[in-house]
Amino acid sequence: MVSLTTEQFESLLRSINRPSEKNVSFSGCSARYNGERCSTKVEEFISAITTYQLVEDVADANAVNGMPMLLQGDAAEWWSGVKGKAKTFKDVTKMLREAFAPPKPAWRIYAELFELKQGSKHALISFLL
Repeated sequence: MVSLTTEQFESLLRSINRPSEKNVSFSGCSARYNGERCSTKVEEFISAITTYQLVEDVADANAVNGMPMLLQGDAAEWWSGVKGKAKTFKDVTKMLREAFAPPKPAWRIYAELFELKQGSKHALISFLL
């Protein structure tokens, strides 16, 4: 039979109830991004790594430091030049969007809008809706 003092028992309970301080990173994440300038690809990548970070409880600092494991090609080269500017994981996702998924310029939206042809059976009002 083992006998513990009150202090020893409380110390044992504290050590058991202490959250584990594991060093989780992106090493198990399968998402990769190569720097393709496509808004859809960038958003898919950001969605995948954000979900992985939340599910696996990757610390913010570990997420920022682990980005080289997920980036390839042009994206890896880009990261080596800007990594000092990213302080949080939110900064990383913002920087990825700015660098690889810039918004369409107004002239392109205008051109795409006027590429659409109005059919003879469609009223102008239905085109605008």
